[in-house]
Amino acid sequence: METSCALCQSAAVLSREDVGCLVRVIGTLGGFLRGTQLADIALPNEESPHRATTLLDYITTLSAQGIAGATAHWRNIKAFERDVKQQFMGHAYLCLRCGATYDTEPEGVQASERPSRSQS
Repeated sequence: METSCALCQSAAVLSREDVGCLVRVIGTLGGFLRGTQLADIALPNEESPHRATTLLDYITTLSAQGIAGATAHWRNIKAFERDVKQQFMGHAYLCLRCGATYDTEPEGVQASERPSRSQS
């Protein structure tokens, strides 16, 4: 059964927990990517004073810098998560299309109730 908004029938209804998870995943990935961009290391075939000796050395250094970047941004991620969750105004579910809030999961639309689409 698919969760849909009781007002606009949109399927874009998220729970506070879902939003928190999405914010943490996206924020952690963003911090990881920022960390890798700030890494001071060059590929083994490039001329640089900070050149990796092997490709494995390059990848592990980038990974370590990415993890450090994600860790350094964790406090900002948690603050952003709190800000996003305030959009729920204390409710458990929020429709992203019309802004309706629900304390319990809105009724779902059964597959048999959906209009059928003719395939041509």
